[in-house]
Formats: sequence, C-alpha cells, structure tokens
Amino acid sequence: MKKAGPIIAIVLILALLGVAAFVGVRSVYLHKNPHAYGKSDRLSEFKSEWVSTKIVSAYMEPICVIKHTFSYIIPTGTEYYYMALTEDNVVIIVRAGKKWLEKNFDAEGNAKNGVLSLNGYVRKLSGDPVVVVGKMNLSVRFEKEYFLDADGMLNGILMAVLGLLPFVMGIVCVVLYRSGALDMELNSSGAKTFFLIFFVLMLVEIGIMLHVFSMV
Repeated sequence: MKKAGPIIAIVLILALLGVAAFVGVRSVYLHKNPHAYGKSDRLSEFKSEWVSTKIVSAYMEPICVIKHTFSYIIPTGTEYYYMALTEDNVVIIVRAGKKWLEKNFDAEGNAKNGVLSLNGYVRKLSGDPVVVVGKMNLSVRFEKEYFLDADGMLNGILMAVLGLLPFVMGIVCVVLYRSGALDMELNSSGAKTFFLIFFVLMLVEIGIMLHVFSMV
C-alpha cells in the first residue's frame, strides 16, 4: 500500500494538469464564437461560456479590488471589478485590468467611441465582490450573481500553459534521454545549462499556477 501512494499522487497530479489543459484550451477555442448577450438574456445562461455585449458607460472607480499573495508576501495577482451599463440598460460586473477604465472611458464614464464592444468569459461571482454587490440597489436590471472576465483570453492561455508545460517538458526529457543527449557529466557545461533551463521552466510553472489559481 505504501508503494501505491506515490503512484496515486502522480496520477492525481497528471489528472489535474490534464483538467487545467482542457479548461484552458476550451476557453481559448470558445472565444472565437461568443454568444450575443441581450436584454432578454441572463448571464447565468452562459456560465463558463463567452458572450459579447456593448457597453455605453461605466462607474469610474473599481467597486472592489482584491490583492492576492502567496504566504502573505509574494504577490500573485490583483483583481479589479467594475460596474458597467450595457446598451440594453442592464448593469453588469466586469473584471478587467487596472487601466481598463482609463483606456476605454472618458472622465464622465462614457465609452470613448460611443460604445465599447466587449467579449467576456462568464464566471460566477464569489468572495468580497458578492458582499459589495449585495448592498447595491439600482433602478435598472442588475446582474449580481455573475460577471464578465474581460481578461478571460489571457487567463485561458495561462491555464492551458499550466496544464501542457509539464507534459511538454516530460516529452522533451524522454526524447533527449533516448537520443543520448543527456549522457553527460553532471559538472559539464551542457548539464548545467540543461538543469538551469529546467529550473527556470519549473519556476515559470509555479508562477503561472499561483497566478491562475488566484484568478479563478
């Protein structure tokens, strides 16, 4: 039973990486054909899907900012939640980058080009934003349970890389081993370069993992 422990752990890790790769690739693929989000629709109908909508104005301050850290020291990501009004007079929550408002809206909160076309990945609202949104009462329809992730494409790509990078690294190592390229002295320049690249890729994988998990 003790010998089965490491095998089970490896299988679980590989399964989780496979799920991450699938979710990331699926998100990137679905980005090509977003659903049109209109006044008669509910965001709940499009959970884990892409939707396109047109925004005419936005509240010119984030309604919620969440800073994520690892071990309370290393920053792993910051979430900015905004409140926006669609051309169908529906208020939605958008998660986007720090400069999203400045880039797309004027000082009065109106879209700079009259209307902003937005593609977003629909996610369920959770944590602090739920508390903030729950206290708001508006005279127009307000989508309080779900939000649009404007950076969904980037997050999908990172999720795919998170899941696929270890498999690619493993395949490369197997190919190098079978070709005899790894038959070298541990203190040789080639071995040092190989382990340096491997170490850097591991750090990249860990960094992506911490960031993705903080933004999901």
